[in-house]
Amino acid sequence: MKKPLFPLFTGPIVKNPVNRPLTSLEKELRIPLKERSPSPPWYQLSVIRMNSTYLECVDATFGMKGMGSTMAQPLVLFTIWMGIEIPFGLLSGHHSPHDTFLEVLLLAIVIFIGLWGMVWFLTALLISKDCFRYTHSPIRFNRKNRKVYLFRWDGTVMEADWDRLHFITASGGFNIWKIGCFCLAEDGETVLDSFILPSISDKDERFLYAQFEFVRRYMEEPEELPHLAGQVENVMAIYDRRESWYMGFQRLWVGFGAGAYWFLAILSFPLALLFSLGRWTAMRTCVIPRWPAEVEAACAIEPNDPYLRDRDHLAKPGTVKKPEFMR
Repeated sequence: MKKPLFPLFTGPIVKNPVNRPLTSLEKELRIPLKERSPSPPWYQLSVIRMNSTYLECVDATFGMKGMGSTMAQPLVLFTIWMGIEIPFGLLSGHHSPHDTFLEVLLLAIVIFIGLWGMVWFLTALLISKDCFRYTHSPIRFNRKNRKVYLFRWDGTVMEADWDRLHFITASGGFNIWKIGCFCLAEDGETVLDSFILPSISDKDERFLYAQFEFVRRYMEEPEELPHLAGQVENVMAIYDRRESWYMGFQRLWVGFGAGAYWFLAILSFPLALLFSLGRWTAMRTCVIPRWPAEVEAACAIEPNDPYLRDRDHLAKPGTVKKPEFMR
């Protein structure tokens, strides 16, 4: 499998280039919307809400939420401590006897400013990109008006035609593959925006395409709706509330491989526990995204919708068996 020239890293830290034409490799890696992919559909713990009108999912950054703040917090605390300890030690006499007090004072000031500058940099780069933003960036697929809505990290909303989306297989490095999507202009060539579906995998195409095929069949094959809705035994219950600490811990634990092998569950437990603290902090400081009134009006849910799936309406366990490669 070839790598795209522009791996997709859409999110609050690194953004994919836009307002540019598709590359030849991106065209070559296009996944057809009218053809079934190599994998049976599976919702992959990505659904926020589902019904006969729209399917709302998290994007790929949701699983990584909290990692930046977790890594930044000890670095910031260490830098703060050093920014106090070193200047205080210099001014207390821990310096060369040949240095004058003025030289020591200037050195202490330079070290203090440098270390606190590092604190600001770490905070701006990691914590501020994880905290004080939105809890997640939802993607809404409306099967009736064939529109796709993306809630961006800056609070604006992208609206695109489903038939104008350009899905590709994209490498994120370290043998990790994703399903990326480019939102194209009317010319069918210019990239206006992009996002990534939440499922990531190695080169195992069956696993990689499972969640994409779930979305594709929802939009393209109406007769599949009962089967797709029957899969959704769990949702990300974040439509109108922040996730709990335990929900965030579970999401991280599964993301670290707890659902794959028992030994990975044991090894990844302390790691998931550590990162869950940073995730909880990030979620508490972030705002829940709210769709504009015009989007909600276009996505009105029918009364007594039999395919409504949210935290209060879930499929009965065991209604649909997992694909063999997911067991």
